[in-house]
Amino acid sequence: MLMSKIISIILLLIFSITFTLFSVYKTNQYMKVVDVKGKVKISSQKTITKPAQYGDLLFTKDNISTEKNSSLVSYLESNNIFKVKENSLLNINESYDKTGNTKLYLDKGDFLIAASSNTKQDSIIISTSNADIKVSGVAAVSYSNGNTKAQFIYGDGEINGTKINQFMEANIDNSNKLSLKNIELNKEFTNIINEIASMPYVETVVADKIDINNIKNQMYSQTNTVSEITSIDYAGNTNENRTTFIITNERKE
Repeated sequence: MLMSKIISIILLLIFSITFTLFSVYKTNQYMKVVDVKGKVKISSQKTITKPAQYGDLLFTKDNISTEKNSSLVSYLESNNIFKVKENSLLNINESYDKTGNTKLYLDKGDFLIAASSNTKQDSIIISTSNADIKVSGVAAVSYSNGNTKAQFIYGDGEINGTKINQFMEANIDNSNKLSLKNIELNKEFTNIINEIASMPYVETVVADKIDINNIKNQMYSQTNTVSEITSIDYAGNTNENRTTFIITNERKE
């Protein structure tokens, strides 16, 4: 319990992710492929299968499949962006419905989403066989063998009707049992942050690492113990104690 509290405090000190919107919802919004690595296929509702390419538009009922060491990034004109990671299968149930919602279904694999925190909570919905996940902010979702994991890194989140705070991880096992815990500061979490920062249309401020001794001193003043904290793999801006992600409408080179 104490360790979870300490990790939560560290995360709140280090990360404060913000988004800037440059457009509002329009009825002609598009979903565009802005990055492809390795072997990725798009299957349309007309059963046409083709290799994914930069500039492809994605539509309702399209399926995205990625092989090993492959990925696809799609940019939504509403200044939201997502990444389908390797060995994954994602279905687009609704690219945009009449109310402007985007509904995605993760059959297997790993998925990253950076959605504007100003977006209404049900605008982005990622489903698996046992979970419906609403995201307004940044989240990482994975699904394998009936197990769903959703890490809510920033902004509002909800899974199967349960509201989840930022910096929390939700797991649903193949018996549909939900468990919650704080996100751990480890190499996996560092990699997720770096992946988000490297996506096209995402600008980021990543500064030097914060000295672990300074964090320990801050934590000691609040908890009287820091013995369990040994390292921090990733830290934000040393002056403002934050890392800023800005989703823009301009592709970075």
